[in-house]
Amino acid sequence: MSRKIPIDDILATIVLYNTSLEESLTFRSLSESLLRSSDRLEVLVYDNSPFKMHMGNKYSSWHIHYYHDPTNSGVSKAFNHGGSLAKTLSKKWLLLLDQDTFFPKEAINAYAHCIKHSMSTLFAPRLLSKKKLISPFKIKFGEGETVSVIHTGKYPLNQFMPINSGLLVNVEDFWSCGGYNESFPLDYSDFAFIERFRKIRPDFEIIDMTCAHQFSGHDNSGNKQSTLKRFQHFCNATLRYKMEVNHQLNCKKLIMRRAARLSIAYKSMAFIKTAILAIKNK
Repeated sequence: MSRKIPIDDILATIVLYNTSLEESLTFRSLSESLLRSSDRLEVLVYDNSPFKMHMGNKYSSWHIHYYHDPTNSGVSKAFNHGGSLAKTLSKKWLLLLDQDTFFPKEAINAYAHCIKHSMSTLFAPRLLSKKKLISPFKIKFGEGETVSVIHTGKYPLNQFMPINSGLLVNVEDFWSCGGYNESFPLDYSDFAFIERFRKIRPDFEIIDMTCAHQFSGHDNSGNKQSTLKRFQHFCNATLRYKMEVNHQLNCKKLIMRRAARLSIAYKSMAFIKTAILAIKNK
């Protein structure tokens, strides 16, 4: 007798920005995984791009719901939209995805195995960026600190924290904790969600899967003006996070450290000036 894989209980939510669904590394790699598992996954494609990046193409491995948000409301609103749709569709699990994560071919089976064999309600893969482990990371003095190795199993959320992409969360618990905090559209969206979630569940489970992730916080590939605008959003989010969520956060150190790195990368003092102005006006 073939075993029943509970993929029908999952709604995936993938957030796009100026990248077509077909170009998304996340979509392409999970499509390969679905072919391997012979399953069909229901997905909300939440498009934050100014112009539509999905033209309604159909795929045998996907049942696609598409929503275009040209105002770019951010990932928190996108994931809450996914949570609402999951509830409407009577899904039990919500799989949260960005557009730039490479999943291994065993990904779908790995998620299905977790649902069938674990009592946890929040699962996360290991995420690497440039061969360095970036998630989950250790929480130390209110800040994130990367670790070199982390093993499969349960971990307390007051000591370790995963980032957004690849999270599989129980829909009932997602809404019991209040979902994502839309005051944090991008930066600190995962931090703020985990702070909410750990008030109802003390731990999460790292699954036996490693993904490759393009971490936007380390991406200096844009032009100076777009990167400067992105840095301004980071400054505002950092200050807001300290004020509303984590009063222990040393926001000045975090802001100035990133400003220094970007100033060196772009050979410009504009980032230092922006940081000082943001801290002064907080």
